[in-house]
Amino acid sequence: MRSRPKRTRNGIARPGGRGCRSGSGRRSARARGPIGGKRPPPRPGRSPRPPPGPGRSPRRERDRARGLRNRALLRRLGRPGPPECAARRCRRDVRGLGHVWAERIVILVTGAAGFLGREVVRQLRARGATVRAVDMVEDAPPAEGVERMTGDLVDPAFCRAVVPGVQAVVHSAAVQFHTPGVPRFRIEPFFRRNAAMTRALLDASIAAGVRRFVLVSSDMVYGPPARPGLLREDAPTHPVGPYGRSKVESEAHARAARGRFEDVTILRPSVIIGPGRLGLLQKLFDMVRTGRAVPMFGPGHNRHHMIAVDDLARACLLALDRGTHGTYNVASQNPPTTREMLSELCRRAGSSSILMALPTPPLQLALRMLWSVRLSPMNPEQFLIAPVDYVLDTSAARNELGFEARRHDTDTMVDTYRWYVETLGDGHRAPSALR
Repeated sequence: MRSRPKRTRNGIARPGGRGCRSGSGRRSARARGPIGGKRPPPRPGRSPRPPPGPGRSPRRERDRARGLRNRALLRRLGRPGPPECAARRCRRDVRGLGHVWAERIVILVTGAAGFLGREVVRQLRARGATVRAVDMVEDAPPAEGVERMTGDLVDPAFCRAVVPGVQAVVHSAAVQFHTPGVPRFRIEPFFRRNAAMTRALLDASIAAGVRRFVLVSSDMVYGPPARPGLLREDAPTHPVGPYGRSKVESEAHARAARGRFEDVTILRPSVIIGPGRLGLLQKLFDMVRTGRAVPMFGPGHNRHHMIAVDDLARACLLALDRGTHGTYNVASQNPPTTREMLSELCRRAGSSSILMALPTPPLQLALRMLWSVRLSPMNPEQFLIAPVDYVLDTSAARNELGFEARRHDTDTMVDTYRWYVETLGDGHRAPSALR
């Protein structure tokens, strides 16, 4: 009796057995399997495949191994979840934390009650991240998805208490000239805290397995430029005051720790402005509001970069998202000259103030003498840099982080002035140690 053809995966097989490719009607020895309990030798050029486990096919073995790898990956990332989605999560995660905001990512933000820290927390929450907000003062109401902790980051024990379960850190806390409690003319010991808290936080983050660390430094690390032109990240650092020196030391600690993190990114922002912060601008706004003359260093043809607070916070998030072991200048685009900005501010404010150009060397000498007797309205880091061009090269941040400022310096300055007039210059609204 003639046997009926049998269907196989590849179509109709010949009579005599499944998968038989010869016309004899008999299956080959390799197709029939082991004879006498022994397997045939492997084909030339191929390594023998290990036998599957008891009751498992090779395909089941491959699936089981893949599941074990996925579960190990989840444990390493600290995320619970089914094994079948781990590979997809990994593909998204290796491109950056910014692609997984909606998952269980905890971001530590230091200086969270301050001017920049508040905006970083707000933007992180808008992306669905869980935020652990740390500051020396508690100056914000409770919010969903925000865990607030109060303490001093100089204390290593407090640093160890705030990092468990954290995947990334945005370290923006720092002592500044306008920080409450800092004496204006005895500031060197206070600025040493900046480097101390950075080192303590780095050590605690390494021990806790934090993956990514973003340090908010300052453009004050450069000091007065040695020659005209844009300040690049590889320019020599010659800070002229304690704040800039503390930032240089903080950056050194961060670079030394780069081998212990996936990414350590250093941001060097220019002067941070925006509604909610005054500092030295309060004196300028007082003059504009009352119609008094506004003094300038020289003719005012020099340019100074600034950065809006929301733009800088967005740069911090991009550093988390696309972080690298890099240092980046962060500033606005096309800064105006000092004269252009002040003229536009007076015009849009409806002020009768005039701009008064003063010779730079005598003005700096007078300010230095006033500083020696504790009467100067400006500190040396400000009046030594004010007369020169201080413009940053931001091409690295644009090319590697994808950052471009959206706010123009003049527009942000006018918005800050309007906020000041509405609040009648009540002072710095954020009493935090924050750049």
